[in-house]
Amino acid sequence: MNAWEVCVSSWVNVILRLGSKGYPLHGHDVLINACVRGSRRGIFLYDIEELKNKLESILGKLNYSDLAVVLDVREASLEDLVLYVCNQLKKIINNDVEVSLVEAKIPSGSIRLYC
Repeated sequence: MNAWEVCVSSWVNVILRLGSKGYPLHGHDVLINACVRGSRRGIFLYDIEELKNKLESILGKLNYSDLAVVLDVREASLEDLVLYVCNQLKKIINNDVEVSLVEAKIPSGSIRLYC
């Protein structure tokens, strides 16, 4: 059977703290890509609009927020953002598919987590 992947994207603006790496409090506009994969049964693998809505509900709680405060940690990076989104999606995605990828893109590059 074929393995299918459904991916969506949405923007979030987050505040990051990485003082230990020499980066003061600063913000980023981040494009988040999220994918689920599985074997298609029936008409389609996963409703793309439903996935987009779930991603946006997670990102809406982070938009214009200090990620370190949201995560209750001293410092927070793009890696922490990606891991948070992956874990939140896993909690709300049904068992027919699995979260396969979450990626954060900024102008200088991207960070991917193969969940």
